[in-house]
Amino acid sequence: MLCIKMLRRIKDSVGWRKRVIFRKKTGTSTKVSSRLADGSSIEHVVYNSPFQLSAGDLIALKLIVKEADKRILKWLKRPNYRLFAIKLNGEIVHFCLVIICKKRDPFKVADADDISIGPCVTLKKLRGKGLYKANLEYICSNWKASKWAYVYTRVENIPSQKGVAAAGFERMGVYKFFSIGRFNVYIRKCGD
Repeated sequence: MLCIKMLRRIKDSVGWRKRVIFRKKTGTSTKVSSRLADGSSIEHVVYNSPFQLSAGDLIALKLIVKEADKRILKWLKRPNYRLFAIKLNGEIVHFCLVIICKKRDPFKVADADDISIGPCVTLKKLRGKGLYKANLEYICSNWKASKWAYVYTRVENIPSQKGVAAAGFERMGVYKFFSIGRFNVYIRKCGD
């Protein structure tokens, strides 16, 4: 049984992957929604380091992402990472990790000082309520330092693609790359 689990893990970490890439101009003033469809008001919060997160925020992050919270906090220690979160009744219910590209992004699309948005995660019980769209709009309307914002989604993640398109992002195409663990080896555009 242990051998089968190990083989599945290796198979999942090595192989061809596809991502759909979207982009949007930043710094343009757009209407950012501050309410959900049911009338609940939401609060946008930006964290520049993990030390700004309170104990309650850390617990809320653990509820949203079970295993990835340690990696997200580790990434947030880097100077070019920001965490844009949405709070509902004082608790984080959605967040997007924003990366300020230093040279170029992994897909060779974004230039220096452009932003790459992702991963983005919403609390399961609040998915489909427009939190993802609201956060993407907030990030793009308040980011003045770069020209473009890029979002990468998996091809099979249709709800995410719909949320990105609803936030005003244009689809650039599908990109294919070979992945070995955390390293992307070969990248090419493979269609619309």
